[in-house]
Amino acid sequence: MELSKEKMESFLKNHGEIAKARSDELEWSFKYRTDYIWTSDIFDNVILYLKSDEDFEETINPDELIITPMNGGPELHITEVANISRYCLSDSPVTVPHKWYNNILVESQTLPDELPLDIVSHIVEKKELLDYDDLSSFETVAKNFRLIKQA
Repeated sequence: MELSKEKMESFLKNHGEIAKARSDELEWSFKYRTDYIWTSDIFDNVILYLKSDEDFEETINPDELIITPMNGGPELHITEVANISRYCLSDSPVTVPHKWYNNILVESQTLPDELPLDIVSHIVEKKELLDYDDLSSFETVAKNFRLIKQA
């Protein structure tokens, strides 16, 4: 699959400039909205294109478990394998060091039709909540779990 530099470059530059303007406050992510399964070729092409930009900088973070209530609300972030394991055993954030974050959508756009996927680029501002105390409702709702594993 060949990606058209002209179509993708303007999109990535525009979104990249938004993300870079406040890089320590924003997170830039790509999510696909269809049932289409990524092949390794498509994934490799997207990553190669992003890495071809000389300003691209990859950050590798420690292992992190992000727990998001399915009905919305603050995210719970737990880092380090020992803390993640302890949380999995207790299912209570009180037992481990953790942080709460609210996500505020700054920008969201669907990528140009260069890929056979419906990919949306999101730029999100994460705001740490220092005094979140609604643990009873958090512990009883259905949640999505995302484990970010350090390579």
